[in-house]
Amino acid sequence: MARKKSSATKSPEAKPPTFTNKRRGIEILTELLKQVPELRTLDKDSQEFQEWLTTVLQIFIRLFGENTEMHKSINRVDFGPANFFNPTSEEFKKGFQGGLDSAEAIIKSAVRTLSYDLEGDQLESSSSSEQLPTTQSGFDPHSKTVFVVHGHDDGARETVARFIESGGLNAVILHEKPNSGKTLIEKFESNALTASFAVILLSADDLGSSKKDYETDGVKALVSRARQNVVFEYGYFVGKLGRDRVCPLLFPDVEKPSDIDGIAYVSYESHWKNELARELSAAGIEFDFGKAFGLTS
Repeated sequence: MARKKSSATKSPEAKPPTFTNKRRGIEILTELLKQVPELRTLDKDSQEFQEWLTTVLQIFIRLFGENTEMHKSINRVDFGPANFFNPTSEEFKKGFQGGLDSAEAIIKSAVRTLSYDLEGDQLESSSSSEQLPTTQSGFDPHSKTVFVVHGHDDGARETVARFIESGGLNAVILHEKPNSGKTLIEKFESNALTASFAVILLSADDLGSSKKDYETDGVKALVSRARQNVVFEYGYFVGKLGRDRVCPLLFPDVEKPSDIDGIAYVSYESHWKNELARELSAAGIEFDFGKAFGLTS
């Protein structure tokens, strides 16, 4: 069963971490990460795990504030089985291990975020004119996680994801991840947190038109469009990561979303692998061209 939210008195919103507690926060989170292998030998009801989880949640509130994106992501992690009805012991174990995987990834992301913030503070305190790259949503620009947004074209989804992985990166496909008791939007936000790049598959899954055109031309007005969830997630990642870290792959005869018409699209009909590899490289993400294109083993 999904872990119940704590009913404890609401903690006051944390102040922005200072020089000292950022550094101390990194140290504490690093120590908590070192305990994960031992926790994997236990279960979610063990005292050791419950104490560890309580510490993690409190540290996140102190460092990032309550109900911030970072705090909500760790608070949503579920360590129970996906099957709520008469789960087997194996399902309990799988749910617990999956929860630890998610928590471990989020804590590592928090450590990276604090490290980049700390470096930025150090530059500012020394009155340096140079500044570290910053993002509006605090993602790690050097993360090797690439989120693959897709519709109903399963073949294209698998081809793109495996190509990304062949270059040494981690391709995230939402339906491959455990639900962990989350709603769909919570699951999406949680898995999108560590991504530094997104690939959008604008495949011909739907048909649509404006009401005016349909009233005039009937079915002749219908054009191929990407799924609504694909367009939504496209906009989400443009806002979160910036246009330079989002690569839209446009399938033949698919209508472009109007609000972002004019953005350079990569045609899925042409040499999309070369184009995608160049976009990843331009974003500063380490992509192994040799392995991806079979030039090296």
